[in-house]
Amino acid sequence: MKQLVSIIIPAYNCERWVSQSIESALAQTWPNKEIIVVDDGSTDNTLSIAKRYESKILKVVHQENRGAAAARNTGLKLAQGDYIQYLDADDLLAPDKIETQIKYIEKGINSKILVSGPWAKFYYHPKSAKFIQNDLWKDMDPIEWMIIKFNKNIWMTIESWLISRRLISQLFYSYIAIAKRKILYTIMKVQKELKASFISLFIYAE
Repeated sequence: MKQLVSIIIPAYNCERWVSQSIESALAQTWPNKEIIVVDDGSTDNTLSIAKRYESKILKVVHQENRGAAAARNTGLKLAQGDYIQYLDADDLLAPDKIETQIKYIEKGINSKILVSGPWAKFYYHPKSAKFIQNDLWKDMDPIEWMIIKFNKNIWMTIESWLISRRLISQLFYSYIAIAKRKILYTIMKVQKELKASFISLFIYAE
């Protein structure tokens, strides 16, 4: 049995984009997947649009508005997958994104967390992708990685990561904003288990 990937989509007032986001999740070439859309108290038609897609592999849940982090945690509690893929409701995934990462893992890399970098923005079609330079897209010591990230204030889109369920279950998203030093502590606490692999892959993240 192929490893199950849970795609979690937090959604709030995104009726203009949620259909495309869901369809990009459904279009993933990796066959063993489940999709969980968490409507975070939307006041527009987001919930009703998402419910049109409900099926054996796609579940839609509703909660009072508590923010994206809480919505991701709700999705994580419901997820059954071996790996977790987060996808914001106004973003898209390239069709072979997950399959490419899983096949990389199956080569024996055994990463507990995997990032597809360098990632690239594309609009409507991956062939239009333009790679974005980032100093974090290389293998390095976890402490060095953190120093570069915080000193240069570099961000990495959440969609680029395919994360082991075993690891992410230890790292529930905070419901509130926390100081950088606490974020740093959290990363340092798990850095002994962290192994990230970087591969070239197209992803839309805006």
